Amino acid sequence: MAVRIGLERPTADFLVLPLPPNIHIGTLPAPEVLAPVMLTAYEGTPDYEGETLDETVGELREVLDGKYGAVITAASFVAYDGEAPVAAITTVTEDELPLVALVFTLPNYGGNGIASALLAAAAATLHDAGHPIIRLAVNPDNLRAVRLYRHLGFVKTV
Repeated sequence: MAVRIGLERPTADFLVLPLPPNIHIGTLPAPEVLAPVMLTAYEGTPDYEGETLDETVGELREVLDGKYGAVITAASFVAYDGEAPVAAITTVTEDELPLVALVFTLPNYGGNGIASALLAAAAATLHDAGHPIIRLAVNPDNLRAVRLYRHLGFVKTV
């Protein structure tokens, strides 16, 4: 697994543009439904390590079973185009603090503000629950992700 850098930002005041009209946010489906989206999203990025679909289903199951901490269901979402999932965020509790364990978007949906909207929805939920900070870890070689997080106001943790 690649080295990760920790980033964080306040949960308040996320400025996000509206979602495309055909996209809506809903709850997490079963890992078997979401795994093809995750696998496609990671293929060709610095985070892709040659995983198979079965391995991706297993990774999603592990995350949902607490691999990185208890899932905060209220702050975990999927963006859908109609009935088809196109992006997702899974937020967990690590050391009693919220952490984005996974966030991904299908490549052909990238650049439309979907990941930003998912992060904003998670942050708003966490803020309403009394959590002042949202954290995540990113592969510094994933420049597209790093640029997005910096644009959204995330800064390196100390």
